[in-house]
Amino acid sequence: MKHVLIASAAAAAAAIFASSAGAQSSASLSLVHASPAREKSSVKVHAASDPAEIQELADAAERAVANSEFEKASGLFTAIIDSDHFSTLEYDRRHYVLSSAAEVASLRTDFVSAHALYKQTTAHQLAGSDDWMGRLNAAWFIDDLDDAVDSLDMVARNWPDELRFVSEWAMNSLLAHARSYQADTELLVLQKLFETSWQTDLGVEPTHLWLRLIEILAEHDDIKPALAVSSRLRDPLAVVTMLSDKRFEPVVESAPDWFSVEETMDAGIIEARLAVEAH
Repeated sequence: MKHVLIASAAAAAAAIFASSAGAQSSASLSLVHASPAREKSSVKVHAASDPAEIQELADAAERAVANSEFEKASGLFTAIIDSDHFSTLEYDRRHYVLSSAAEVASLRTDFVSAHALYKQTTAHQLAGSDDWMGRLNAAWFIDDLDDAVDSLDMVARNWPDELRFVSEWAMNSLLAHARSYQADTELLVLQKLFETSWQTDLGVEPTHLWLRLIEILAEHDDIKPALAVSSRLRDPLAVVTMLSDKRFEPVVESAPDWFSVEETMDAGIIEARLAVEAH
């Protein structure tokens, strides 16, 4: 069973409906467990036969989403998208329909359909962080790790703050895949995680990821940025690792006074206490 970030039904309904005015937010995302089994819709709606009818179906779909009638909304969205008159809708409303249909499919655990729909929404000029986070979510569930990493790359480049919605376990898995699939993405995401002060599910900074970032920067002879990352280490074992591992030697030798196990231990205790108080 996969762990992934997906909106709760009630929160997603409000978010989808708000998106018609361009106000959809990823703030409602939370960590849940779900099964990637595809759910078939029992609500069948015939494809719209003329432009006027497709407008009516679009209005009905918005009402269904607002009322959390996701199965009904799914049938309506399918009828709209399959219609020969789908192109008669205004560009922004076509994007809204595709994006909403994709999120409804995710809520119904039909991640195969959701992924196909999100690939369409992300091709639109209006595609935003919700579309790419949704694509990442769906790709993760159908085990398309290449596309999940590509989506993660896009989010990191354009909306790095959204990375906080990705769970620690999923982030570790995607970065591990990126290392062999697309090394540039691994470095980019690690840098964005550091810049946005990303934290683990326990509310502390990810020492293992910072060490990996330092290692990559050292390989590129980017010593100054590597030192900046080193300054945030709060785990004395991480400092011991840097002092004993030749991969970090160029960084340690550039500022040996920075690497004190005792001082790091004191800072780590303070951070741990703050994390406990925050939770």
